[in-house]
Amino acid sequence: MSGITPFELATHPTAGKTMFQLPKLECKIVHGIPYEAGSTETKKPHIPGTGGKPVEGITPETTGCREITFSLFELAPGAEDGPVHIHEHETSGYVVSGALALMHGDGLEKYEIAKAGSFVFVPPGVPHFIENASQEEPCAVLLTRYVTETDTTAVILPDMEKLRLARKQHLTAAAA
Repeated sequence: MSGITPFELATHPTAGKTMFQLPKLECKIVHGIPYEAGSTETKKPHIPGTGGKPVEGITPETTGCREITFSLFELAPGAEDGPVHIHEHETSGYVVSGALALMHGDGLEKYEIAKAGSFVFVPPGVPHFIENASQEEPCAVLLTRYVTETDTTAVILPDMEKLRLARKQHLTAAAA
């Protein structure tokens, strides 16, 4: 036995709750020491508008695992992984190279850049959007996610995507 009593299981704060009923968490970036080994270039180029390119890692398809994925995710210079979406699962990542821009929050009001050596956490139910903040260097992120048979995809948020695109157009016009 695991040492946890049935009473402890039944009274645990997560007992009987879905991810959306748990206390809301915030996205976090924890800066670390850059990892310098290896190259993040892929043999297959990123196709603009299709999001990032996952590089095979530990997934249900490659190992038969049932609940986690651990893979390398690459974004070409200037590439976006959108549209704005949420997941029911937690996602954590470590930026191996480049600069990952994370836009998040209920109104997409937060914009942070995680450089190589940074850890990134996206809680369930938090609207977010990522892009490569560099126009010159590819970005590579090691991702770990808890994914079940019923939670394998993102939920797209069309109104949030319209808000993001309007902000981007405004910033582009202001820079011109």
